[in-house]
Amino acid sequence: MQDTLLQLNELSAVLEELGHGVGHVYFGDCCSGGCPESIAKADLVFNLVEDIDGRDELIHIATSWLDAVGVPYTGNRTHVFRLVEDKRQAKKILEEHRLPTPLWFDHDSIFGQHFEEKGVYIVKSSSLHGSVGIDDSSIVSGVEAAVEKMMAMKFRFGGDWFAESYVDGREINVSMLEIDGIVHVLPIAEILFENYHTDKPKIVGYAAKWEEESEEYNQTPRSFTFSAEDRTALDEISQLARRCWDVFGLHSYARVDFRMDHQGKPWVIDVNPNPCLMSEGGFMVATRQYGLSSQQVMEAIGSTAMRASTWTPLS
Repeated sequence: MQDTLLQLNELSAVLEELGHGVGHVYFGDCCSGGCPESIAKADLVFNLVEDIDGRDELIHIATSWLDAVGVPYTGNRTHVFRLVEDKRQAKKILEEHRLPTPLWFDHDSIFGQHFEEKGVYIVKSSSLHGSVGIDDSSIVSGVEAAVEKMMAMKFRFGGDWFAESYVDGREINVSMLEIDGIVHVLPIAEILFENYHTDKPKIVGYAAKWEEESEEYNQTPRSFTFSAEDRTALDEISQLARRCWDVFGLHSYARVDFRMDHQGKPWVIDVNPNPCLMSEGGFMVATRQYGLSSQQVMEAIGSTAMRASTWTPLS
């Protein structure tokens, strides 16, 4: 929630600098019946909804409501959120289109399949985002330990959990932005793991994302600098990100996260149709690396939302 409020304040300031009148509507108020007058009179809705009643997997309800009302809104469409709201479903789509993603299993799929008994796995929530529940203990050895961890996390957080083959290596983020109908792959970022002990998993867990006083948060800076030897892998990653855009029908802006193993092979680990738009978030930092101002980014996002719309606001 705090993250959303920070986005709200920052984006409101940028839009006002561009000369737009800005109003704020809490989505919960839209669910009590009818369409709030402020939305009915709006030219455009900047959609910043990240969960419904604390449930990330219900985010599509907000866009479904906007679809029904007919008002143009920013960001990805309802069908995209429904495709990725369960990470297991997203992985099935990646597999169907032969996009490289680590092998995985859950309580249902483990039976009748062969998984490396002594393999290393990372246990994740199928619906919670923001690395909720992910820390060093999420990395386990062996199928039995993975199943036990899934059960423990389900008991602690609720929902479904799955185990994914752990890719020991590098963490790569690819942000993409649609400008005038053309998808631009922004400068690729790597999350560095500085001064990590050799036995500490190199993962971007909850602490690395949210706990500002933690070692993980302060030892995982973002870098846009790569060696010449990385060029071939980066080209492949860029093409894979574009394929994800096409396969999932992404729209306006998105981010695809990868792990790159020690042989230089990239693996898709997450398709994020709703990356944070805070100024210091990875997406907006990538836009600045691309040479865009915050105003230019908001104009691009807004114009993409308006392009196909036939909406006529109330006078």
